[in-house]
Amino acid sequence: MAKAFGKKDKWKLKKKYKIILPEKFGSKEMGLVLSSDPGNLINRKVKYSIRDITQDKQKQHVNVTFKICEVKGDRALTVFDTLKVDRKYLMSRIVPGHTVIDQPFILKLKDADMMVAVNVLTAYKIHTSQKGDMIKRIPVVLNYYKNEGIHNFLELVISGRTNVEIFKNLKTIAPVRRVEIRNMETLKLRPIAETTETITPETPATPVQENLPSETPQPSGNQQSAQAPSEQQPQQPAKTA
Repeated sequence: MAKAFGKKDKWKLKKKYKIILPEKFGSKEMGLVLSSDPGNLINRKVKYSIRDITQDKQKQHVNVTFKICEVKGDRALTVFDTLKVDRKYLMSRIVPGHTVIDQPFILKLKDADMMVAVNVLTAYKIHTSQKGDMIKRIPVVLNYYKNEGIHNFLELVISGRTNVEIFKNLKTIAPVRRVEIRNMETLKLRPIAETTETITPETPATPVQENLPSETPQPSGNQQSAQAPSEQQPQQPAKTA
């Protein structure tokens, strides 16, 4: 059927805009997006794997979603929205007979409220009390990063430095096989002046059914012998340049 006389082709009205990643990712151009009105691009989401951004093949299981926040000329500027680790990758790392801790926490950074889900695999099945101590320790470690900006914290997560710090603190309670931040989500962007703090876990953890003897390392000689593992002072992460 012939087009109605005088009817405009909508595709010809659309313009191309370059998708620009945040400055922490080198303001890299990641393809094009079409729109007849730049206002329609605001809050549109685009997803890439870390491999697409950094060419690091070892990070192909980590996906990052960005949200378009502003359009300047033909450039669509973005901010971080979510990070997710591929579920199949996580399932492939689970070893039968070991304890898995998968717990979400709320972390208030300098400029955003974040939901951070931490996945921990222990070296063997641990006691219920040890699992509870680990869940209490994780938000204490995350609280070290409360003065970081959202993109600085994202860089630390992608590089694996946050995983290492959590691992170092949890292994004083019981042997740990691996730590992964499997999910991060921006809940709210807020003024930097607001007070920052880390909130306790969102949901209670499922207790381990089997009761095993505690393998918690004993405190060093300069500490009281009666000190519980959960009361040990967490190790602070090294300052980055």
